[in-house]
Amino acid sequence: MMHINFILTALGAISIKASETGLPTSTTTISQGLANIVGILVWIIGSISVVMIVVGGLMYAVSSGDPGRIKRARDTITYAVVGVVVSIIAYAVVTYIAGALKT
Repeated sequence: MMHINFILTALGAISIKASETGLPTSTTTISQGLANIVGILVWIIGSISVVMIVVGGLMYAVSSGDPGRIKRARDTITYAVVGVVVSIIAYAVVTYIAGALKT
């Protein structure tokens, strides 16, 4: 790990410590660790979904009335929203199970 930091510093990259990001750096239980991992994954999925919703909107805007392109744009938006809903449900389930394991 020390070699990687040296190389990144030599290349002019910025060194970021985990404690400076606001992300958890240690966990006390497996359930807490799982909750942290799922929380990060939900954030990533949410970010990707927002990008895909924008892409779908742009596809819809430039579809020029072509029914095939309109369907593709609507499908892109629909799948992005479904992805967000599934990730939120997964987060709720893991959080519930993690809470049940604590007791």
